[in-house]
Amino acid sequence: MKPIFKNIWMAVIALLLVIGASAFTPKNSVDLNKISLIPRPVSIYFTGNVFTLTYSTGIFYQEESPSLRKSALFLADILRPSTGFPVPVIADKKKPHGSSIYLTLTDNTDL
Repeated sequence: MKPIFKNIWMAVIALLLVIGASAFTPKNSVDLNKISLIPRPVSIYFTGNVFTLTYSTGIFYQEESPSLRKSALFLADILRPSTGFPVPVIADKKKPHGSSIYLTLTDNTDL
């Protein structure tokens, strides 16, 4: 193969690799009209981090909120059969650490 054709082929392959890699680059935000979440979040941003449900994952909620308790129980009822995990629901004033889900209400309108 002539050197000029070899260089052209290498450039084409490099271009295809760059185009292919850019197709898998995560976006910074999501079109909320294309997702099914209730309640619909104001925004979603990818951070590159992951959240993994484990056997020890629990759902915590503000103990003074009956509506959050109801939401926590509803979520646990969905997660238990699909994961096989016990998913306890716990009322607590403090935000838990680790692989936990924490439901809370706030009056902060900046969120």
